[in-house]
Amino acid sequence: MLSSEEISRIIEECDIYREQLIKLSARFCRYPEDCVQDAYTALFTELSKGKRIEHYKAWLYITVHNFSYQEMMKHKRSNEILFADNSELNDNATNFLSYDFDYIDALISEEEIAEIALRIVSRLPKDDQQLYFAYYTKHQKLRDIAVMQGITYDNVRKRHAKLKKYLEKQIRKAFSE
Repeated sequence: MLSSEEISRIIEECDIYREQLIKLSARFCRYPEDCVQDAYTALFTELSKGKRIEHYKAWLYITVHNFSYQEMMKHKRSNEILFADNSELNDNATNFLSYDFDYIDALISEEEIAEIALRIVSRLPKDDQQLYFAYYTKHQKLRDIAVMQGITYDNVRKRHAKLKKYLEKQIRKAFSE
């Protein structure tokens, strides 16, 4: 369980996302600052309860998204239309609920991806590191790698298949934590 000082530090570090979150929420509700503040309050509450959150940015975006949607639907139910007409509101509600894979992918920065990849590759044995860099960064063919490493094509192919499975497993593990 985190101490109150650790929780406060996390909240302060996450404050860099506030403006982006307000812009997201402003597309759908009248009081975006309130939705964002509610999300930060929810983050504080969950951390205080001992919940483990790995990606704070993604968690905050999803929470603001949910609070904004709830706010928009509350205004729709009370007939406080925030849009030019009901069709515009319905279009926004439909778009709001659609899942955009690129949007979720954007929640993880390029730097985070590069850091995770470097961490995974650095744990590989030297031969697998060479195979990884030759195949994935230099885009060399497996036959050329086999010649370069002085082993048979069949061995390189098997090592590559094994390496690929290992990398996929490690990537899934890194993003599920």
